[in-house]
Amino acid sequence: MREVIRHLVAGASAVLVFPALCFAQFGTIAGVVKDSSGAVLPGVTVEAASPALIEKTRTAVSDSAGQFSVQQLRPGVYTVTFTLTGFTSVRREGVEISAGFVAPVNASLTVGAVSETITVSGQSPVVDVQSSSERKQLAKEALDALPTARSFATVGTTIPGVTANQRDVGGTQGERGNVLAAHGGSGTDMTVQVDGISVGNMSQFAGSAWSNFSLNDAGAQEMVFETGAVSVEAATGGVRVNVVPREGGNRFSGSAFGNFSNRSMERDNLTPELKVRNPQLRSPGFDGLVDESAAFGGPIRRDRLWFSLRTGTAATT
Repeated sequence: MREVIRHLVAGASAVLVFPALCFAQFGTIAGVVKDSSGAVLPGVTVEAASPALIEKTRTAVSDSAGQFSVQQLRPGVYTVTFTLTGFTSVRREGVEISAGFVAPVNASLTVGAVSETITVSGQSPVVDVQSSSERKQLAKEALDALPTARSFATVGTTIPGVTANQRDVGGTQGERGNVLAAHGGSGTDMTVQVDGISVGNMSQFAGSAWSNFSLNDAGAQEMVFETGAVSVEAATGGVRVNVVPREGGNRFSGSAFGNFSNRSMERDNLTPELKVRNPQLRSPGFDGLVDESAAFGGPIRRDRLWFSLRTGTAATT
């Protein structure tokens, strides 16, 4: 009797997103504001606006050294506006923020009418110069396009320098947990977080390959992989994965994903000659694979309360 190994994960979750979120993993916009002569400008109002924020905008004011910091920004694309009475307003568009990223955005204001606004666009992407961690972000668009299983460990192997103890071919790994390592490190140091909250590290499950942990990819907005110079709040020094949950937003939207395969869709290299020599010879494989997930979300009250629903099932035999 042939041994059958079956791994089945099914989950559904409903999340309400309120204006204030605890334990979330945010990004930051920081910089210095000066005038046309190069002197620092205190008291400048800096506004960061994005559909990713349930309140739409978040503000900060530059201090006596002209420095400012707009913190607790959810991942997304932001427009940054600098305003000060008696000076021309400056708007910087297309500032992309991801979890743990510090975007340096500086501005130079000139004397002018309050109604005047200078829009800066098309500049080169900003580079985080304040943190030393080596991070790689996989946004929702990239996750949807990858022809692999949707688990955090499988997509992590697409990052250069990251290796795993298992290989995925056409989604065959399903929701099985992999052990990730970077730069020749140990996989037992891997840490996984969900919205900045640690769910444990590999050393706590020595040899278990995280078989008791699964992630519904429909609920992930992006995945952030730290492969070097991990920040101090991590208990270990290996690969750290932070999964940023998906939110509802001010418009109704959803997504669906499905993947199916069985043994009749496989190919092997067993020739008729080899089968004659050993009739019991059989190539390894699986009998069936099913992976499906769906998500739907939107506003309960615009700019006040959002909801997000997720469901998913994965099974391999």
